[in-house]
Amino acid sequence: MMAADGVPGCAVAIVRGGREVSCHCHGVASVELSAPVTRETVFKLGSISKHFIAAAALALVRRGRLSLSDSVRDHLPEAPESWAGMSVGHLATHTSGLPRDPANFAPFEDRQYEWYVASAFALPLLAQAGATWAYSNLGYFVLASVISRASGMPFRAAIRHLVFDEAGLAQTSIAHAWDIVGHRASSYLRAGDALLNAGDVRSLRPSGAVLSSVSDMAQWMRVLLTGGSTTLEELSSVAQLDSGAPVRYGLGLFVDTLNGRRVVHHGGALWCFRCQLVLMPDEQTGIVVLANAREASARRLACVLGDHLHPDLDLVRVIGSRPDPTSG
Repeated sequence: MMAADGVPGCAVAIVRGGREVSCHCHGVASVELSAPVTRETVFKLGSISKHFIAAAALALVRRGRLSLSDSVRDHLPEAPESWAGMSVGHLATHTSGLPRDPANFAPFEDRQYEWYVASAFALPLLAQAGATWAYSNLGYFVLASVISRASGMPFRAAIRHLVFDEAGLAQTSIAHAWDIVGHRASSYLRAGDALLNAGDVRSLRPSGAVLSSVSDMAQWMRVLLTGGSTTLEELSSVAQLDSGAPVRYGLGLFVDTLNGRRVVHHGGALWCFRCQLVLMPDEQTGIVVLANAREASARRLACVLGDHLHPDLDLVRVIGSRPDPTSG
């Protein structure tokens, strides 16, 4: 995959039965510094971040500070009346009716995510909350604001306290482009035969804000698969529309049933990082792929590895062939 796609660096981990069974780190985290990818190299996870945010919301539910059935306006009273029927659960499951992205999102400007939430109040909803499923990064901007209000902490501190520290994820964080992050990987893109620095976005977008290493992600997969304080069962409980129709999405994670067994997964594509998480709870197996180039086929590689371990699931054909709503 790296040779075919021209990817500078990639890290892959597999866990089975509650333990890490494989971890491979290839290539470089920084082309200019010739710094190799290691277990401690930190990649941007992109939209894999969403289930961490959902996990923080569940932690507040357990503490009695939040309910998934709460109206968004219970926590953001300044939100418009048209949002009265929009619940916290709608935000986490992409059934809120909000547009995909904030209006006039400027990734290279130093705007706080709260500014985009406030500007969204003037936007028309795509549909009534609960009526349809539509992937919405903006919904997770709003969910970050709800978590901050309900916890009484800034969003980044809340996620650290509620999720990362609880799970022992020392290298996992939410960071701005200007923050010093040890072992942070650079990202790249190709223009013809030339490899270019991708640079970094300035605005912190909660929908894709988490950075992590392959070592931490292996630990997190073990937590999810073995039933820690945040359970995969909760996160992968599929949502239902008001019509009663189920959707292929839980709380920050896609959910499929293949040959009668669940496969829980999500991709990440923030600027020029490409990542993929695949969890097979019935097999107690998890796979994560982290890569630092726009052209990386992280999703396909994770599916190929999953099929190697469990051929009857046919992940490449079923999941790998679908359009990826997290990209673009």
